[in-house]
Amino acid sequence: MKYDLIIVGQGIAGTAIAAKALEYNKKIILIDERHKPVASEVAAGVINPLTGKNWGLAWEFENAFAEAQHFYQYWETFFHTKFLRQKPIKRYLAHIGDQNTLAAFAQENPYQKYVQALHLSASERHTSAWKNTFGSVDIFPAAHINTQHLLATFRQFFSEKNMLCEEQFCHEQLTIFSDKVIYKDMEASFVVFCEGYKVLSNPLFARLPINACKGEVLLAEIDELDRHFMYKCGVMAAPQSEKIWWIGSTYHWNELSETPNLAMLEELRKLLQENLLVPYKIQNMQAGIRPGSPDRRPIVGNLKEYPPVTILNGLGTKAYLYAPLMAHFLAKYLFQQENLPPTIALSRFKAFR
Repeated sequence: MKYDLIIVGQGIAGTAIAAKALEYNKKIILIDERHKPVASEVAAGVINPLTGKNWGLAWEFENAFAEAQHFYQYWETFFHTKFLRQKPIKRYLAHIGDQNTLAAFAQENPYQKYVQALHLSASERHTSAWKNTFGSVDIFPAAHINTQHLLATFRQFFSEKNMLCEEQFCHEQLTIFSDKVIYKDMEASFVVFCEGYKVLSNPLFARLPINACKGEVLLAEIDELDRHFMYKCGVMAAPQSEKIWWIGSTYHWNELSETPNLAMLEELRKLLQENLLVPYKIQNMQAGIRPGSPDRRPIVGNLKEYPPVTILNGLGTKAYLYAPLMAHFLAKYLFQQENLPPTIALSRFKAFR
């Protein structure tokens, strides 16, 4: 069977490039063995313009968010469902320095468009559901993606259209030519590896500097939080189902097991206990392994020695923000021969020039 693309992996990276290829009327096949939740399913799906302790503006946020909105809304219309909901992040200030930083941001481009409201009054602090010593800020535009619903909806669609092969990809059975690849009985112009951290086991990308970071999350039942907001107060809290909230997350680089680390989960539970002032009940725990890069930029491109072999990886903790834009760039590269931006190109790494 002949295809335009063989796509290995159906996390958000694989899903995004598959969907984008379909917009170009390309014939695709995805190969994905799903035996346990992947990082894309465990992720909160939070799109946040201001991140980190220093309130840094997310790289290329404006362009990435515009493309993400277009992508998710296009497929919402196609599937007659909802994936993306725009809602503010109420972030609680950790110290007096945060007050000074946010007061400056409220008057400064490009930050002022994201700082919607500062809440510093004593009355607001005393009525908060979260520990609130220094006040809070509403960050918007921001959004939340229903990650599990999105991936499951696409997976069912791919399966019904015979675009999904549910098996483990065997790299040894891939034959590469100058203008095509053959895998078992499949022939394609390109193979796109969207394997997440499992690219570390891909012999074609053995020199790729992927930083695999494990994260644990809790799923907690919380009745007294306003679902019109997401929250950042020691932990990140994002609404899932009717009463269930995603609480996360931990970060550690010394373990690649997909089984939750109980010690790390206990640290997360303690943070929740210290900062949340209303009752909660933990319902479940999960873990995922995020693939990042040394410069915290996505990795997109093809191998110089094997042009049909391409990759979309390194999306890190902001996968649902960046996947649509990276799929957009990769599709233009593959189907319209447009150059990739140097900041995301695989060739920026010396081993792949």
